[in-house]
Amino acid sequence: MRKLCTLMDSILSRRAGLAGADSDCSALVRTPEAEASFCAIHAATRAHPVHLEIENSAVPGSYFLGKCVVKDSVLCLSDLRGDELKCAGAGGITRDETIHVQGSYLVNTLVHANSHDPGNPSEFTIRDSIALHYSNIHGAPVERCLLKPFATLDLTTGIDSTIGTFSYVNTGRLQNESVGDGRIWMAGKDFELKYSFHPDVLRRYINLDTGDVGGIFVDFLRARQSDFREVFSGKTLPRPCNPGSYANPYAVLKGECALGDRAFVAQRAYLENARLGDGANVQENCYIIDSVLEGNNVSAHGSKLICVHEEKNVFVGFNAFLRGAWGKALRVGEGCIVAPHTIIDLDEAVEIPAQHLVWGFIRNGKDLEANSVALDDLAKVTGKVEKGALSFSGNGGSFVHGFQHRVEHILEGNGALCTGDRHHGHAQTYCDVVFNVLHPISGGEGKGMLPSITIRG
Repeated sequence: MRKLCTLMDSILSRRAGLAGADSDCSALVRTPEAEASFCAIHAATRAHPVHLEIENSAVPGSYFLGKCVVKDSVLCLSDLRGDELKCAGAGGITRDETIHVQGSYLVNTLVHANSHDPGNPSEFTIRDSIALHYSNIHGAPVERCLLKPFATLDLTTGIDSTIGTFSYVNTGRLQNESVGDGRIWMAGKDFELKYSFHPDVLRRYINLDTGDVGGIFVDFLRARQSDFREVFSGKTLPRPCNPGSYANPYAVLKGECALGDRAFVAQRAYLENARLGDGANVQENCYIIDSVLEGNNVSAHGSKLICVHEEKNVFVGFNAFLRGAWGKALRVGEGCIVAPHTIIDLDEAVEIPAQHLVWGFIRNGKDLEANSVALDDLAKVTGKVEKGALSFSGNGGSFVHGFQHRVEHILEGNGALCTGDRHHGHAQTYCDVVFNVLHPISGGEGKGMLPSITIRG
């Protein structure tokens, strides 16, 4: 494995320039010896440009779709899903957009959407950066950045910055910033929303106390890791679905699962005794267990639902964790927005009223009252309001209507709104997908590295 170790040393040598790259993450950046023999998966469809280039890199257990170029990088158990990259002619660009990873280390990381950097719309670049366990890089080109475990950078260009553990940032641009752990930060042209988890709460769910990633989130995920080893063995078969629906064979479906029409389940999702209504969609690293999604529900990357009943048109944001139990189930009313990185872990049954925004840490009805607001009331805000640890300033109507428009766009992109030959989305365009299994070098100095490879349509 000498070549792989040398590559890791080269990547880590750039780490000194990362803002806020403190020593608490050093033990998490390691050569993936245990995963070195894992195969990677390349997906190809007629609806997306078929173009994959990998050079001097290790990509064990990773998944690629769309136009992707990976050089001098290590991607372990990560997903580069380029089904929303811009095509030539869109927005004035002259060539198909590419996800381009250079000199970076990604582990359990999701990369999706398209570049939201107006200065470089045709290349979604991840350069000289480190993204740790279950982080999300969503439409967010990054250069010399560090994303700590469970961090999300959403529609935001990141340069020379650190995003803390379980922090979510959607501000359009982040440069020379160090965002602390457990911070939720959204900013638009005319609004800003901020929230910070109490350190004691955050430490219970995700921490680095032992030099490794630990806490309730990690225990939950590790208990189900073996199921993914089986589906990524290369022996999976397509799953039959209702008309216009699609469940990726590199997802886990256990127990009694049912999918309605126009439903979409991405690779590396986990369903167990889950019922998805028409138009519901479940993204990478999502877990839907003993739960019902009535229809047109969005479960964004990394969200987890256990003993939850969602009415129609509910949005659950990135890395949110919603857990009820038998006898203390969680019901989420129609049209609700569960903010990214919300933790709802109940000690009593709770029902969230329709058309509400919820955030923060919720265990019971009292917490819900302190961490929620009716969307109609928020839309009337024109100044600054504070509620518990949440601070919002600016135009509430702009925030609410912008978020609702984004949810509609996500539903359309995933095929939930498909009617015959119109509004095709991911659930329909994946119907002809084929998979290439990419085997790493199995021994010697090159063990774990993928032979340089180019796949073109």
